[in-house]
Parts: sequence; C-alpha cells; structure tokens
Amino acid sequence: MDNESDDAEDLCGQIESLSISSSVQSGASSSPLKTRTTNRPIHGSLFQLKLSMLFLIKGITAKYKFNLGTEVAEEGGKFDDILFKYQVSTGGQCRWRFLQAKHKQNEDKKKITSDSILDENNGDFSISKYFRSYCQDIINGSEGRRPEEIDDVVICTNINFNEANLNVYGIELVPHNNLTDKILSFEKLPSGKTPFRYKLKNTGAVRKILFECSKNIKLHSLAEKLVDCESKKLPLSLNDELIKNCHSALIKERIIDLKTKRLHSDFIYGHDLSIDAKFYVILHTRNSSRRKTGKITFSNWTTASDKGKLISCYPDLMKKSIASWKINQLLSGSHEEIDSFLEKLVFAVNTPNEMELDAIVKIELGKYYNLLGCDRQFEMFFNTMLDWFTKEDWMTSEEGIRILEDVKNKVDHIRASILMDYQNQIDQIAECNDAATQEMSQKLQPLLTSSNDMKINYITTDWPDFTALKVIAAIKSLPDFKCSDSYMVISSKHAQKKEDLQDLRRIFSDGKSHRLLVIVCEDHNPISYDNYTNLVAGSEKKILLIVRKGTDVRSKLLINEDVINYGQLSEKSQNVILSKKISFQGRDTPVRDLIQPGKAENVLNCSSIKMLFAGKNKIVIPSFNTARFERSFYVKRRMALPLEFDQKFWDNLAEEMKCPKTLLMSQCKINQKGAIVWSANEERKTEIWDRIQIKLRDSSILGLSADVSITENELIFDQKKQSRVVIISGGAGAGKSTVLSHYYEEIKKANPTHWISRINLVDHCQVLLKFESNTMDSSIDFFVNELAIVDPNNSLGRSLLKHQLTIGDKVIVMFDGFRRNQ
Repeated sequence: MDNESDDAEDLCGQIESLSISSSVQSGASSSPLKTRTTNRPIHGSLFQLKLSMLFLIKGITAKYKFNLGTEVAEEGGKFDDILFKYQVSTGGQCRWRFLQAKHKQNEDKKKITSDSILDENNGDFSISKYFRSYCQDIINGSEGRRPEEIDDVVICTNINFNEANLNVYGIELVPHNNLTDKILSFEKLPSGKTPFRYKLKNTGAVRKILFECSKNIKLHSLAEKLVDCESKKLPLSLNDELIKNCHSALIKERIIDLKTKRLHSDFIYGHDLSIDAKFYVILHTRNSSRRKTGKITFSNWTTASDKGKLISCYPDLMKKSIASWKINQLLSGSHEEIDSFLEKLVFAVNTPNEMELDAIVKIELGKYYNLLGCDRQFEMFFNTMLDWFTKEDWMTSEEGIRILEDVKNKVDHIRASILMDYQNQIDQIAECNDAATQEMSQKLQPLLTSSNDMKINYITTDWPDFTALKVIAAIKSLPDFKCSDSYMVISSKHAQKKEDLQDLRRIFSDGKSHRLLVIVCEDHNPISYDNYTNLVAGSEKKILLIVRKGTDVRSKLLINEDVINYGQLSEKSQNVILSKKISFQGRDTPVRDLIQPGKAENVLNCSSIKMLFAGKNKIVIPSFNTARFERSFYVKRRMALPLEFDQKFWDNLAEEMKCPKTLLMSQCKINQKGAIVWSANEERKTEIWDRIQIKLRDSSILGLSADVSITENELIFDQKKQSRVVIISGGAGAGKSTVLSHYYEEIKKANPTHWISRINLVDHCQVLLKFESNTMDSSIDFFVNELAIVDPNNSLGRSLLKHQLTIGDKVIVMFDGFRRNQ
C-alpha cells in the first residue's frame, strides 16, 4: 500500500482499532453477502491476518488451486475468519476448510476449561455456538454443502487445554495427527511450546449439550418460520416437515389457529400468558451508552429491523412459553448432525502466537524463494495482505502467486539497484565444468572453515570475472550455500563510495543470510581493506577478494592464485568459442577452422578466451601484406628450376679444375639445408665459386635441356610438399615482388585458413638486427612479438600464430627485398 509505512510496528499501530466488516461476494455466489462488523484487539486481528498469510503461501507451495476468504459471515458463520476452498487433485471437486482464530494474551496462564467448552451462549470456545453455526451456516447455509465436502472446521488458538479440568467434567481429547494437512501443521517452537491438534471424544457430556443445542436449533427455526408467515400474512404450510411434526401441539397450545392457519390471537396479544412470555426487547441506541426500552409485538412491528429483533429473541421466549407444552418433546436432536460436527471439529491449540507466526511465515517464504532470510520479503508480503485483509475480498491462488512474484520483483529491483545485478552479469559470461568447480571448492575450504580471525581471503587472477564465475559455481556446490542469499557477489566499483558501503553494510548485516561476501576487483586500484574488515567485525561472516595479478594486497592473509585455461570450460562454452566467427585475413571464419582438432587447449589461453567471450565487436585478424599490384596486368610466368648438385656435376667440375673429386668435395661441402660449407683458403674458395657460377649459367655444359622449368601452379600448389622453402631469384626489375604479391593472393584464395604473411625486409631491417636466438622457441617468440605481424593487443591472433608456427602447419611466410637488404 502506497500510504502505509514499511515499518511493521507502524502498520500495527494503524490497524490497532481495526473494525473487521464483511460485505464481499463469494466466488461461488453472485449475490452480495451480509455485512458483519467485529471489533477485536489488535493482536487478534494480526493473528487472523498472519494465519491468512500462512494459508496463502502454504496453499501455493502445495500447488493447490484455491480461493481464500476472510470475514465472510454468510459463508462460514462462526467459522468465518478464514475460509479455504480448494480443488482436489482428482475429479476437480472442491473441498472446504473453515477456521476461527482465537488469540489470547498471557497464554501461559490462560487455559481452555470445561466451562469454556460447555458454555451454552457465545463463549470463544463454546461448542454449542459452533455446532449451531455448523448446522445453520455451513451445512444448511446458502451453499448447502454436504459434510463430505468439508475437510474440517477449526478453532485455532495460541492457548492450551486444561486437560485435568476437562476430564473431571467428562470431556476427553483425541489427538488428531493429520499427516496429509499441508497447511495447518506446526513444529515445536523455539520457546519450547509444542502445538497440538485435538478432536473431542463423543462422550456423554459432550453429546448431551450438543443434543440440547440441536433441539434449540429446531426451536429457533420454528420461531423463524412462524414469524415469517405472520409478517407476510400467509397461512402456515403443512408441507414444511418441522411445522407438520408440531402441528397438533401448536393448535392445542393456542399458538396457531386451526381456522386461519396463522398465529392464534391469544398468543399474539399475550392473553393468559405468563409474564415471561410477554414480548419485549431492549433497543440499543447507536454510538450511545443510553438504552431505550419498549415493546415490540407481532401486532405493532413497523420495520424489518423490528422483525429481526423479534426473531432474535423469539426462540428464548418461546422456550419459556412452552416449557409445559408437548411441543418441546416433539423437537428431538439430530444424531447425524452431532456425529458429523464432532468428526469435522478440530481444536488447533498451543499454536504460535501472532508474534511467533512472523518467523513461521518467513520460513515458508524462504522455502518459496529459496532464501535464508526473508525480512524484506515478509514486510512487503505483510503490507499487501493487510490491504486485502481490510478490503475483505476473496483471493484466488493465481492472485496469490502474482502477489508473491510481485514481492520477489520488488526485492530484486532493490538488490539490483545496490549491486547492479552483478552476479547475473557474471553468470552470463560462460560455464565452467565440474572439475574446475571442484578445484575451486578445495581452494575455498581454508577460508570457509577457518577460525574467526581469518575472515578475509584473496584470489589473484588474470581475469577476475571468470574466476568469480568459478567461485560462484563452487559455492553453489557446497551444502551450506544452497540458498541464493547465503552469499553475495559484487563489484568493487559498488563498494567505494560512502553511501555504497552503508547500503552494503545494511544488507550484509542480516544475521542469517549472506555468510560470504565475494568482491570482484576488476582493476589495480588499492584495496579498501579496513572498510571490508568493518563489514565482518563481530560476526562469523567471511569476505573473498578476487584481484588482478600484480595488485598490492595485505600480507599475512590467505592468498591463492587462480590459473585459467580452456579445459576449465564446460562443453557448451567450448562449443560457443569454437563456433564464433572472426574476420581472419579478410574472410569470416569459425575459430574451430583455424585450430587443429583436439588442440584448442594448446592454442586458446586466458587472454584469448576473454577476448572471445567479452568482445562485443567482431574480432579482426587483418592480412599482413602491404604490397599492392594491378591484377589485370599480371602475366603468368614459368620458373626455371635450379641445377641439382649431383655426382655428374661434381665429376664435371673436378675434371675442369684438374683435381680429385674427393678433394674438391672436401673443400666445398653442401649440407642438408643447401648451404655451402667451406674448408679451403680464400684464394681456393674464390676459384671454386667462380667455376660453379659459370656452370650454373650454362647448363648446356652439363648436357642438360634448356627447358627445365615449372609453372606457377606447380610451384604454389606443391601437393607433395617436397619444397618447404622456395627462393625466387632474378635480376633487378624482373618482377619478383609482383610475383610474390600474386602468389599471396592465389594461395590465400585456395587456403583461407592458412596464415600468410608477406614481410618486406627493408621495413624490418632494424628489428632483424636484434635477432640472436638459436632455439626454435625463441625464434618463434621473436617472429610473433618483434616483427608485429599481429596487433600486440590481439591476444587471440598472437596465440593462433604462435601455435601454428610451433607445430609448423598452415603457415606461409614470404620475404621480399633480399637483394636490397643484403
């Protein structure tokens, strides 16, 4: 309610003088019901309200389809505090439960005695009063319900029986342990009080008073029929079973006239009647303590109000008038109605009082919302139910569900405004697998099981958000953190301002919820250690700080390092990464096409995974080819193959130089890489090299064909992959750079997932001068990190290139500018 205070105490104050009146319509009846006004103390109204809340939440939890009503006098009579009409699971039939709430102060001293139960008037626990209501309002009321449609009629109170006193007067209690009751059952309370449910044993004492009450009910009904006929000036009908049975006696005692079939004049005007039989009624002036006394008889009533007053007092007067008549003997009690009433009547005693019901309702709300603490939810639920309670309307189960969902949404909105719904953002990043969850659980154990002195722990990581994701998964797997409010995850950005810390302290101070606070520090800003320490001072709660590696943290605290890798991802998240398309050297390509099967864990490091998950824009790995040429002008070429240094070549060269072949080959060796290893002096070295160059320029000297050449396609697409290194040589202006550019385009077109890099040595001269490594790993690192083939900020591109160079697959490097750089 907009005008209501959020404070429960203020709400209680507002309804302290609550007048509960009913003028509602039943879901099963289209006619308006009568209004009944009841003034009761505040604790009684709150007791009834909170029991209504309990019926609603437990009815929804039990998945009942129901209507819940309160103060519906014409539906429930004296059992109108709570009416619960629900559908059974099979057949669609409806069942009813009726409850009257009786809350008492000083519950330790007050007990229900035999006087309370056997009271024939309107006592809080008078079985006569409730029996009349059961017969007249519930069984024979406007609904006309059958006993089998009624589960029970309950008198619910927070006080207990004085069982010893009951036994003295012949009243015995029968424990009623209904295990199928999903609503009105309570566990032993923290105060030590144990709620019980009883039925009354069908003893002589109980049956006697109910039998007398049954006769009075019929007497009351007879009085109503006589008054109704007289007011309408209609003759009595013998078709009515009650009038038919008493007809002769009514004539004999001059109550009805045989000729007119209406009330006898002697009876109307009181001729020869005792003073007790004269009709009069005390009229109460509204809002005044004064009383006016006057006579109203069948002959002088003027309003329906007068008729109602006559009817209300008529049974007692008639009973006195016919004390010596035979009619009294004709009005016997109904054994069937007594048996039915005792079967349905349940005393729920020693129940939680209205204050103890708060904790019960909070527990049920916690079960519904899967929370440990529900103070805020309870306040909102209470406000909404109070609004309904004062309107005295029916509520359906669907409306109840909407109320609970509305409460949840409001609380979530409040929490989101404080925490920016940070945990939901974390959960959307990815999923980790069970092995990663278990590993993180083991890392958290020292903190979660440590003494109170060890309340803060650090985890350092390269990616705080992903580590937080693993932490959340690990926490959820632990038995003590099954409820969603058993822990809280926030960003350090939301715990820097003074007002942020105040909101956080208010939420985190809840005694039951939020046993662990996880703060994710996404930057290298200094840690507000003292502020965080104050949050857990004087409690058993713990704080876990997730910080980037390199952040200064306080020593002498538990510190763990989290290593993130591809293998920690769930299969679903791995598939998301591999299916993601990136722009690879000008073409959209799934990541999985750039990685050999089963090698993803070797390629995708923490930075690459973060880039793939966190990147909102498409990842681009551009071409490394700065040269441009006009394709339309390109003319295909044939390349001459180099001369092979076979035995025939060495025989011919040794003959020309007039020296043994073995000596020549020892002075000029060709290693496996095709390089010459010299062992001769400089003069001899020059002589041998000049002769070799002459022979290479004139293959006819060796008797070889001049048409030893190869096409571009044969060179580019060497299917046998015999030549992993190709050198294209020629004079200046021969078009070597143009050929290289053409080859780049053709190879990329045929192999879009290959890494192709065209490096101009002139542009990288200064960088190449730094190269001193002799190992494969350091050479690869130099190639990736120093030559700037990939943007230094593109961790995915660098990781992919390094892996391909390591395994030596799908990588083609083209060097240009050799002659100019030699």
